[in-house]
Amino acid sequence: MAKTFRKALAKTQDENEQRLSVMVPRIVTFGEAKFDRVLKNLAGWQGAQASRL
Repeated sequence: MAKTFRKALAKTQDENEQRLSVMVPRIVTFGEAKFDRVLKNLAGWQGAQASRL
């Protein structure tokens, strides 16, 4: 009983790790893309402010 339970637990852990290894890079690239856009908007806004002066 305990053996099969341990095996099942190990299997689900492996599956979770695989899911994480797929999800994490997606989240990271999504975050980077968002951050990049924010930086570009900021730079554009600062440029607009400077051109007004």
